[in-house]
Amino acid sequence: DNVTIGANTVITNTIVFEDAVIEPGSVISDCIIGSGTTIGPLNSVEGGRTDVRVGDKLYTDVKFGGLVGDNVHTAGNVTIEPGTVIGNDVSAESGSTLTGHISEDARVFRG
Repeated sequence: DNVTIGANTVITNTIVFEDAVIEPGSVISDCIIGSGTTIGPLNSVEGGRTDVRVGDKLYTDVKFGGLVGDNVHTAGNVTIEPGTVIGNDVSAESGSTLTGHISEDARVFRG
C-alpha cells in the first residue's frame, strides 16, 4: 500500500513493502525493500548469484539481489551489490556502493 515508483524504473522479482518510494530510473532485481524506504534516482540493486547465511545455515549460489531494511534512504546513483543486507534506518550518500552487511543506523559515504 502507498508505494510510489518513478518513471523509467525497472523492477523484477522484488517485494516492496508499504510507504516505500523508488525514484525514477532505478533498476532493482531479486530484492526485498522494507517499509518507509526511499531508493534514490538511478539506483541499482543487482540480482545475482551469491551465498546467503541465515543463522548458522549457509545457502550457496542463491539468486538474491539484497534485503533493504525499513526506513532506509539512498541518494542518487547508489549501487547495492548482490547478497547485501542493509539494516533499518541506514542512509547512503550519492554514488556509494553497498556490499555485505550494513548495520542498523549506519551512514554510508562515497569512496
